[in-house]
Amino acid sequence: MRPILLTLALVLATAPAFAELTAPDTRTAPRAEVEQALPDAHPSAYFHYAERLYAEDDREQAITWMYVGRIRYLLHLHSNPAGADEDTGEFRKLTSAVLFPAMQWASDDIDMLIERLDEALAWDAEHPNGFTPRDSFKAQWEHARADVQRLRDELHARRDDIKAAADS
Repeated sequence: MRPILLTLALVLATAPAFAELTAPDTRTAPRAEVEQALPDAHPSAYFHYAERLYAEDDREQAITWMYVGRIRYLLHLHSNPAGADEDTGEFRKLTSAVLFPAMQWASDDIDMLIERLDEALAWDAEHPNGFTPRDSFKAQWEHARADVQRLRDELHARRDDIKAAADS
């Protein structure tokens, strides 16, 4: 019995851990594998995956994944305020490096951007969060989602003004 337990322990210890999805994994692994692993990954993985999609010229999907990442990163930060300095810095860096350039590109198509925000909100609601379980942090999850909902609602309310400004 002992050799079987030892063998099982060794197999489990050497099995790939998708919860530890790394930035290189998000850039090189097949998309289906990345998307399957994302729900258990650190929120930065969503930004790294979006960065890949943006570079591959799948910019609309990149926008969706960036906002899923934003929701999940904000949930993580709001749920773990003690010792969140490093993660807060990483979140700011990723937002600046990944989200802002993509938003400049997306600002030419407000309807598409609203659709991407809706898609991000839907994906987040439909998929578990193994990194920061939302059931344990319901108020923080609602707060994180409200950030993206406010942006979507503001874009929707000002859609005509934004389009008029872009056309002039």
